[in-house]
Amino acid sequence: MRSFLPTVDLRRFNANLAGVLILLFISFSLHATTVNDSLRTFSTAFSSQRLLCDACGCSASGGSMGFSTVGENSFLGIRSMYQRYESNDRLYTNSPWRLEQFRTYQIWTRFRISTKLELTAQVPWQHHNRETATGVQARTGLGDVSINALYKLFSSENEVKTKSHRFHGGLGIKLPTGEFDQANSNTVNPAFQLGTGSFDFNILGEYVYEYQKNGINIMTSYLIKTENERRYRFGNQTNLAAIAYRKITISHWQMLPQVGVAAEFFESNYSRRSRVDDTSGRVVFARAGFDVSRKWINAGFSAMLPVAQDLNNGKVRAHERLSVHLNLIL
Repeated sequence: MRSFLPTVDLRRFNANLAGVLILLFISFSLHATTVNDSLRTFSTAFSSQRLLCDACGCSASGGSMGFSTVGENSFLGIRSMYQRYESNDRLYTNSPWRLEQFRTYQIWTRFRISTKLELTAQVPWQHHNRETATGVQARTGLGDVSINALYKLFSSENEVKTKSHRFHGGLGIKLPTGEFDQANSNTVNPAFQLGTGSFDFNILGEYVYEYQKNGINIMTSYLIKTENERRYRFGNQTNLAAIAYRKITISHWQMLPQVGVAAEFFESNYSRRSRVDDTSGRVVFARAGFDVSRKWINAGFSAMLPVAQDLNNGKVRAHERLSVHLNLIL
């Protein structure tokens, strides 16, 4: 499956993507008028962590698993995420595939400063383990803390309030609070880490279109990674996701089934400014999830399965990603 996508110039790809999103934004803006933000209490914005997931689990923050029905309200919550991979050094034709598991327990929050500006933060605790030739290796500890600021650039709905759309843009920073292990950077999957050991920066974009009880959410992010103290730099990363959903209300319960796709593109890592072979890649996931809210409580789960991938020149295989969350709406 190594050739499911052609070789990608990620800088050009990101520029083209921005152009597509702008065209989508303009085309939808021709069909709407004014907005009333107070109607958005069950909005389907991506909460807190918008598409942040380092390559193959490093500082695992769930990738495209941040969907939630807390809408535009402030919240405080907990989230548990699981990711499974396999790696193979391919030194021999019969080299075994070895299991790698990444578990993240995260406190996350969003605080609305105004009707247009919001701040989000995530504090992850990591527990990773993987099989090696000599036994099981484990890594446990604090991961990289992330902080994002998002601004509502546009929001509109028609007069009868059956159709609306909005566009958010934002910037974020990831702090080097998770430990970086130099020895693990020389293994088949160098992302078996608690953190990147570097200050990393995120550029975010999100577009939401709703018609009656149905909606589509399109998101992109570009994570710029810097060199850490050990002179190692993980490759920059582009994340994309598109989710379709339907809002269902039964009595006082508000439910949100979701289906969609997500893609992640990784550039090569660098050690002492020399490119590290077999560290780039891409993967596409199918995604399904379900959220439920009542009054000040929100809960949900999501599952992702890879449908196409080429990671680390075929030396790493992604498998399922699972996520559950529980939020208190403030």
